[in-house]
Parts: sequence; C-alpha cells; structure tokens
Amino acid sequence: MLLEATPDSRLIFLIRDPRDVVASRLEALEKGSWSAQNRDYDTVEKLHAFTKHLAEDYFKVVSQAQRAYHAHPGKKVLVRYEDLREDTIGTLEIMYAALGIEVDQSQLEAAVAKHSWEQIPDSDKGSGKFYRKAAPGGWREDLSPDQIKLVEEITGPILSEFY
Repeated sequence: MLLEATPDSRLIFLIRDPRDVVASRLEALEKGSWSAQNRDYDTVEKLHAFTKHLAEDYFKVVSQAQRAYHAHPGKKVLVRYEDLREDTIGTLEIMYAALGIEVDQSQLEAAVAKHSWEQIPDSDKGSGKFYRKAAPGGWREDLSPDQIKLVEEITGPILSEFY
C-alpha cells in the first residue's frame, strides 16, 4: 500500500539466504542469547517445529516483499546480502545507480570503512551476541541436515530464484 501511495519512491529489496536467516534467528532466540527470548529447544521436536515456523515466517515476509518489488513502478533495486558482504562498495555503487542517487566516492568508501564488520570490537561479536558471524553460508555448520531439509522445502521457490 505504501508503494502504491508513493509511486515515485525508491525501493530496495534486500534478500538473504533463508538458511542463514533461520540459523541466525535460532541462535538469537535460544536461552542465554542477546535477544533474551529464551526459547526452549530441549527436544529435537521443539527445535524442528520452531525451525519450520521461522522458515514459514521468512517465506511469507520475503514473498510479500517480492510482490511489492515486482509491482513497484518506480526506481528499485534487488540486493543480495551475500553480494554486499563480498563486494560492499561495488554493490552499493550498483544500488545508488539503480536508484538514481549521486554519491561521492570518498564518502561512500569512508562510510563502508567506518561501519565494516572489522570495526566491530571482537568482544561485541560471536556466538550469542547481536553481531554473530556476518559469514554467508554459515548455515552449513549451524543447522542439522533435518533442519536444512525443512528450510529448503519451505523456502524452495526463493532459493531457486535467488540462490
């Protein structure tokens, strides 16, 4: 509705591998983690049920964002999180160009350097913390084969289109 009401607005559709999203959210919500949600995963059944819930939630939200992206008549750009991590400046340059935004190269480089993963103190990142990994593909280590299968079954259309 917002995009229909503001057709001249700009839209960024940022997507991330659903397996990494689910792995990150599972850790954030477990007992003792930064979010203080203290979810109970004390049985495999509970863990799998919550994994399924997170995957379904992701699919729903991303599907709605994807519909809005396709319907938006204005300037828009699709960005994969993984591309931002691999080539932050190059990806941002593509974003700004697609959105018709002029950017000063030195300011862009300074902003990227200031807010990079490497600038976050080691004491503020890691397991159980808000800044966890920033490593695409970490789901391979974080999710069990059964969890991977659950997420892939639910988010298959997104995976096949973007990954």
